[in-house]
Amino acid sequence: MTGLGECGDASDGPLLLRLAREVRAPWPPVVRRAAVRAAGRLVPREGLVRQLAPLAVDPDPGVAREAFEALSKVAGQVPVETVWVGRTRPEPAVRKAAERVRRAAQRQAQAGHRPR
Repeated sequence: MTGLGECGDASDGPLLLRLAREVRAPWPPVVRRAAVRAAGRLVPREGLVRQLAPLAVDPDPGVAREAFEALSKVAGQVPVETVWVGRTRPEPAVRKAAERVRRAAQRQAQAGHRPR
């Protein structure tokens, strides 16, 4: 999975997303986490929120954390509700990743509203 994230392309996104979303998969959670990480690298930016935001509520905290890490690239597009879900999860790593998305969204918003 990691190799695919490093040398794959956008056409590999659907397969990675299918692997990432399969909660009852026969493979270990580490495979799903790697699939989310790779999808975050390969899925076009305009599709990241639509594809990865639902993983904020994933039962595996590693999957949710990886989703937030990928979403940080497009933080300004992530719905406030999605960030809130991440910031209220019990796992510290997920909360920290969601908080990074929130701060990045604030920075992006401030940068877009600077007077010229």
